[in-house]
Amino acid sequence: GNAGNTATALARLGARSALVSKVGDDTNGQGLVDELARDGVDTAHVARSPNTPTAFTYVIVDSSTSTRTCIHTPQSEDVLPSEVGEAALPLPVSHYHAVHLDSRHTAAAVALARRA
Repeated sequence: GNAGNTATALARLGARSALVSKVGDDTNGQGLVDELARDGVDTAHVARSPNTPTAFTYVIVDSSTSTRTCIHTPQSEDVLPSEVGEAALPLPVSHYHAVHLDSRHTAAAVALARRA
């Protein structure tokens, strides 16, 4: 998603970046976490849930019509406010120069913004 893309871009530019998110405890989730880590993103705060598959989007491009179709398989379990609270995320958010909030997990984003 856009938060992962932002964290990756920052890491590739040489900045320290971390991602707070949730993936399924599945092959797609592990692959995403591994790819982020290879790009230099701190993934220590990416939760893994056995209760939901990792969200995934397929992009089908038709070059003959210059169109694309996106098929999104959403994650059925949100990041919870408790997963971004002080107990789960002990680092002070103010330690970071920027916090990118994703509206897909609104309650957790609000909880994290309140800590910033």
